[in-house]
Amino acid sequence: MELPKIGIGIGKDSITAREYLNTAVYPDLRLALDDLLAHIQKTGELTKYWKQIEERNEEARKEARKIEKEKRKLEMGSDYESEDESLSDEYSEIYEPSDEEDDENEDKIKEAQKEEEDTVIIPADPFCPLKYLSETLKAIHEKNMANMQKKN
Repeated sequence: MELPKIGIGIGKDSITAREYLNTAVYPDLRLALDDLLAHIQKTGELTKYWKQIEERNEEARKEARKIEKEKRKLEMGSDYESEDESLSDEYSEIYEPSDEEDDENEDKIKEAQKEEEDTVIIPADPFCPLKYLSETLKAIHEKNMANMQKKN
């Protein structure tokens, strides 16, 4: 597919920008977009994205609850502290762990902390659709150029 040069003047070797886009750019772009959509569907990128959004929203809700609690503490002053004490007194009357249970819980906590320290988390690069699209377009273009060179 050999295209003439784009020119402003009128002549037989001159094409308009619209003609150039329709013949040289849009077909490759359609292929790349189809490939991008297939990749997103195959890998579940959209689901991953919505999970990340939900996690961020949950963190924001937790932070808002924490701020609201702090606000109530400031508004209520000593009344808030006495409410907390009465709740902890009620709880201790209901359940009093034995020394053996305390030791087991401490051991479990220490084990979990050690596992966390030993675990190395390697963050995955987030999926970038524009990067994927550009790489696909580049590959299509290179393939087309190679095919054109074979013909010549």
